[in-house]
Amino acid sequence: MLLKAYFKDEDIAYQLTPAYMHCCNTDERAIQTFKDHFKAVLCGRDPRFPMFYWCLLIPQTVLTLNLLRTSRLNPKHSAWSCLNGPYDYNAHPITPLGTHVVMHQKPGQCATWAPSGIDGWYVGHDFERYQCHTCINWRTNKVCPP
Repeated sequence: MLLKAYFKDEDIAYQLTPAYMHCCNTDERAIQTFKDHFKAVLCGRDPRFPMFYWCLLIPQTVLTLNLLRTSRLNPKHSAWSCLNGPYDYNAHPITPLGTHVVMHQKPGQCATWAPSGIDGWYVGHDFERYQCHTCINWRTNKVCPP
């Protein structure tokens, strides 16, 4: 009420939004967009994915949102490209989060006749390495960088 009285005294025009209508607030809209996108990521994961690793899915979720969202400075570019330059899909391919994968083991890491793959889940790409991903080992539930 105090703010409304001040606006009236100073002859400042203002406009109120309807109660519980958050679509007009850009911050609320951005939070809702992230929540919707993250829920879609969680719905698309493997049912056996350990949910206590949900926090590992956030970086790629933010990345994909920023690749899809246009920049306010230059609408011809994504929000990601305005801050970091063009995204190199060859160096860092994007894969659906939480999917079942078979992680390759080097010959020195397994026995001679043992399979050279371990079951796991994909949790994101590794920006430090070329075409490498971060996964969770199925048996040990440990994060395995490439």
